[in-house]
Amino acid sequence: MKNFSRREFIKTSSLSTIMLASTAGAFLNSCNSSGWKIGCYTRAWGNRNYLEALDGIAEAGYKYVGLSTHDKGRVIDRDSPPEFAITVGEEIRKRGLKILSLSGGSIDPTVPVEEGIA
Repeated sequence: MKNFSRREFIKTSSLSTIMLASTAGAFLNSCNSSGWKIGCYTRAWGNRNYLEALDGIAEAGYKYVGLSTHDKGRVIDRDSPPEFAITVGEEIRKRGLKILSLSGGSIDPTVPVEEGIA
């Protein structure tokens, strides 16, 4: 095994550090440019109004939201009037969020498909 002088050790370790840092930087850049969109569901605020959930999600730094439940049940379901759905969309946009997912309820498998199509 070769003995290193302090000067050689510092030179070698400095080069290694630079290479490691540049590799880590490239890795982090690839993570930032990935296609994954991470968001948060309103369900975590299930006992509160969906507006409080949207405020909390935006405050936490998320860019995407998934609508599920709030204090009155599902935020939007198949019986929600279109006007309410539009209002919810406006509230989401006001906070700089985008919707990625919506849990609007379950489908009754005993009902013919034709009856479920609006």
